[in-house]
Amino acid sequence: MPPDTPLTAPPRGIYSFSYFAALVRQNQNIGSVDQHTVELPLWLAVEMLSHQNSYHITGVVSEAAIHENEEALSPLMHPSIFPNNKHYFARLNDCSPKDSESAKMPVSSLRQLVLCLLTSNRARGDFEAHVMENRRVHIYLHAWDEDMAQGVEFRCFVPPTAHLDNARPRMVAMSQYHWHKSFPVAAFEPRETVDVALTCAEEILKQILSTATSQGVLHELKTWGFTFDIVVKRSGRVQLVEVNPFGVNSGCGNCLFHWIDDAKLLYGGKKGIEVRLLI
Repeated sequence: MPPDTPLTAPPRGIYSFSYFAALVRQNQNIGSVDQHTVELPLWLAVEMLSHQNSYHITGVVSEAAIHENEEALSPLMHPSIFPNNKHYFARLNDCSPKDSESAKMPVSSLRQLVLCLLTSNRARGDFEAHVMENRRVHIYLHAWDEDMAQGVEFRCFVPPTAHLDNARPRMVAMSQYHWHKSFPVAAFEPRETVDVALTCAEEILKQILSTATSQGVLHELKTWGFTFDIVVKRSGRVQLVEVNPFGVNSGCGNCLFHWIDDAKLLYGGKKGIEVRLLI
């Protein structure tokens, strides 16, 4: 591992979805009518965090809590958000609430959104971090893309490079995202899929670095490194999902790699790009 490589937990804020939302929407071709951002006042975030903490302890969310939060959120939501059971993928600045046991995505009503947020431990962590730092919570809603949901997802690893003077961040590894499942060979030919994913990931990396420069967080990303997730759809189109933290203490999943056993590779000590699939 290179000297001066930071091994502590990276600051969460430098990976905020707010920095990369426009890039993700452009990359996924999400039109203006299919995207919504809801900004919560701090008092409401505090109230919702209280209900999240209660659910974390008891495993129960009351109808009163659901109704109370629906009433509080309703004035902040544009009337066009939930017409005719339109389905959305919901996420926050730090993560998506995909671990909710009470409301799986996609969400198609305000009630489902509230349930998803109140019963997700990931969402609780996001709310807690924002409240502690006096920052407003943002809820991002993107129209559900079934083709994207049926695609194959990869995680790409970009280690810190600040210690290498002006070195451009480079991708050193790529793994299928769902490390516990076999690669879907019936729908995706492995070699062709990897070739397409690698080619497009390199282009997406350039776009991420350009966006980070314009948002003023490039130095931080070079200092701490980052990962980014992409999806290869059945059509062959590759789309950016999100930008995430990097490193052994980041809390970011290492998929088919291991932060310790593969440290030399993941921290940039080898040439080329290693790809891992579970066949």
